[in-house]
Amino acid sequence: MYEDVLNNLGIGQKESYLYEILLRNGQMNIQQLLKNTSFKRGDLYNVIARLEKVGLIEVNEKENKKIYFPVHPDKLEEIMQETEKEIKNVKNSLNQAIPELISLFNMSANKPGVRFLEGKEGIVKAFEDTFTSQEPIYTYTNGEAVDKYIKEINEKYSNIRNKKGVDKKVLLIDNKYNRDRIRNFPYTNYRFLPANIKPFNNTLQIYDNKVSYISLRPENLLAVIIYDKDIYQMHRSMFEMNWEMCAEEKTVAKPDEESTSTVFN
Repeated sequence: MYEDVLNNLGIGQKESYLYEILLRNGQMNIQQLLKNTSFKRGDLYNVIARLEKVGLIEVNEKENKKIYFPVHPDKLEEIMQETEKEIKNVKNSLNQAIPELISLFNMSANKPGVRFLEGKEGIVKAFEDTFTSQEPIYTYTNGEAVDKYIKEINEKYSNIRNKKGVDKKVLLIDNKYNRDRIRNFPYTNYRFLPANIKPFNNTLQIYDNKVSYISLRPENLLAVIIYDKDIYQMHRSMFEMNWEMCAEEKTVAKPDEESTSTVFN
């Protein structure tokens, strides 16, 4: 009756069936279990061993006979918590491995890899992908659009990046809004693009052989990460050219104390 519920916790069908038999009948010896189940003796011992391993049955000896009795069902909640923890660890490991797996795929397929991430959750994932960068993150962004659509996400990202010590170079359009809002922030340099450039509702980040585009249209928040060394190198070269052409703004703060100020990405 409860086999499906227990199966969802990673407990096998046979183990779930035997545990429920013990819950209904209380403590039983091996002969009673054989009589009340369809298991053969060898199979029954294997199922008992697996239930002991997960902590759902205990064994006592009485008159040279082993007596098996069920552990209180509260144990299932503990198993669920352990399962959730394992799933979280697997998810974290997978997230760390995906970029390398994509790189392997790209090398074998000889074509760029593209990852689409939708909504605010997708933008968070795109930002988090930069945390492993082994070089400064090169960024074009629109401060006003960032503040308008993803301000909270950006502030959290900036503070985490600061703690991790990941450097960033940022190019912004030279206007009053950007100059008023930019403050010193650890591990960050910025310069201003010419004021006559048409505003763009995107953020572009260049790092670790990747290029990520974040679209800040309110009707379609979207992030796209491209994994390709040549595309990355083209964008990086263009960024470095623009960086050298822009007036220098020295804005790197010493990371001797935690900053809570806002910087665009």
